[in-house]
Amino acid sequence: MQLPSRERRQERSENGYILRSLAAIQGSSRARQSLASYAFNVDKDIKRAVGHYRIIAEQGNPNSMATITDSVLRGYITKAEYDEILAIHNHALDSRKSEQRDRARQILGIKTHDKDQDCTKLAQIVAQMNGDDDI
Repeated sequence: MQLPSRERRQERSENGYILRSLAAIQGSSRARQSLASYAFNVDKDIKRAVGHYRIIAEQGNPNSMATITDSVLRGYITKAEYDEILAIHNHALDSRKSEQRDRARQILGIKTHDKDQDCTKLAQIVAQMNGDDDI
């Protein structure tokens, strides 16, 4: 089996970058995380990488705050910028809270806030209610 040429690998990389950019524009924090890593590690564009992480934090992604905190420690952003991002991040988290959702979790015995685990647990409960034990 022949490996793809250098030009083909470059083309695939560019296509992947374009697709990740489109996904990030549509709100995918995972795609934006990938763009931030690319900006930091490949392009060495720290300002762009921090900008991506800022947007991820503003979406309420808890993992991004660790990177933002690290950016403060390394001097990539100021403490004032950090405070602003943290306030926006906390507002995004607060806006997601729902008393009904929390009560439903309590009734159904769902202890996590992981969407995949929540959906799996919910599917199991619905299957039990319908008499299906296949899930």
